[in-house]
This record gives sequence, structure tokens and C-alpha cells, in this order.
Amino acid sequence: MHKAQKGFTLIELMIVVA
Repeated sequence: MHKAQKGFTLIELMIVVA
């Protein structure tokens, strides 16, 4: 995951984790 990219939302985070 790119921590430098703060454009990701909590929803997108769950999609990546899923």
C-alpha cells in the first residue's frame, strides 16, 4: 500500500484489504 497517497478513503482501504 502507498502510505504517501493520502487520497485513499476508508472504503477503498477495506476494498484493498478484502
